[in-house]
Amino acid sequence: MTLWSWHELCEALNVPVTDQHADATGVSIDSRTLAPGDLFIALSGDPGPRFHSSSAGDLDGHDFLKAAVQAEASSVMIRGDYRGDVAIPVLPVPDTLEGLWALGRAARHRTDAHIVAVTGSAGKTTCRSWLEALLSEQAPTHASTGSLNNHWGVPLSMSRMPAEVHYGVFEVGTNNPGEIALLTELVRPDVAVVLNVLPAHIGRFPSMDDLRLEKLSLAEGLGETGIVIAPSNLDLNESAAMDRDVLTFGLSSDADIWSEWGSVDHRGIDEASIHVGDQRLVCHPPFKGDHRLLTLTAVFAALAAVKADLEKAARDVVRLTVPTGRGEVIKAGDWTLVDDSYNANPVSVLYAVNALAGEGGHRVAVLGEMLELGPDGPSAHEEVLLAAMNSVDQVFTVGENWPPKGQERLDPQLDDAVLTALVDRIE
Repeated sequence: MTLWSWHELCEALNVPVTDQHADATGVSIDSRTLAPGDLFIALSGDPGPRFHSSSAGDLDGHDFLKAAVQAEASSVMIRGDYRGDVAIPVLPVPDTLEGLWALGRAARHRTDAHIVAVTGSAGKTTCRSWLEALLSEQAPTHASTGSLNNHWGVPLSMSRMPAEVHYGVFEVGTNNPGEIALLTELVRPDVAVVLNVLPAHIGRFPSMDDLRLEKLSLAEGLGETGIVIAPSNLDLNESAAMDRDVLTFGLSSDADIWSEWGSVDHRGIDEASIHVGDQRLVCHPPFKGDHRLLTLTAVFAALAAVKADLEKAARDVVRLTVPTGRGEVIKAGDWTLVDDSYNANPVSVLYAVNALAGEGGHRVAVLGEMLELGPDGPSAHEEVLLAAMNSVDQVFTVGENWPPKGQERLDPQLDDAVLTALVDRIE
């Protein structure tokens, strides 16, 4: 199915329309994963002055044009000053990153979909994937994939959105002040979900309050009828959210939309109740932990904001899954491995430790170091380590930022040979 006609591509990029027939069925920036019929965008490794990238300057997509042609790309977007030969139709632009953004803007302009943007310090991908799963059961839905939430991931995700979808869900992240404001102006959401503000990626922010305002700047992209979804305990003062309608969520009745765990039903499955106004929705989440129930509550707040069918969504909760690396449960014989390895900040690690503490059997926490914490890094590692040592049976730490007292908790019940056997079994 055609995603972009050649005429639409030329118009979006302000390129003269030719009589070539090079409609695109997808958009790619990676020649290794490009599908036949995709438009290939040759990005430079340098994002320019507006954004920070840890890999700036490492790669240039123009070096992979031959590979894109061999992978049967329909056309390529290149810098106008590129002088190499390309055997397929080209879209020359002054800057290919700006061209990607122009394509994202065109995708937003041509759709009437209800657009939800999600940000936060932890749980963005889980929230986005659950929203996508529940909305997809009700109407055509497009969403970000993986963790495409930065200066190229957001416009790439938008450029892949078909015009006819009913819902769009996009993840928005930040590593530096001002990035979310730029991205939300591109997305122009109808609903802005701020999951939380935690000490993650704080290294380049002067304070937690600066990080709070950065997350809440997601509301700057909302129109006059836009809705902000925010935790009931989050301070909205001095933020763009002050000028918008707000729905709060939480685990107590002081929030507009709130949830609570119930009893275990006759099948041995945990019940949860989600309260939306006077409506009580009973669902059966296939996961444990207050932090995940809180994320699910934010999801239902967003569903309410876009006027989705909440009763159907509650019935569909039982089929939700946890994304890879974000609390995924893997069975390996007598072992149960909880893979929460994707990323970490002190609060999310404590959530994971508390969830592990509630499990039976011999509980082992393997903790990697937490990065981008700024000057609070050492104290944060010590706090998390002490909490883990007081909650579970055994703690292993990996990385130089952990204090040496972690070695005091090593237990001969789980030596290197046992761990190696476990890894072999999982693989």
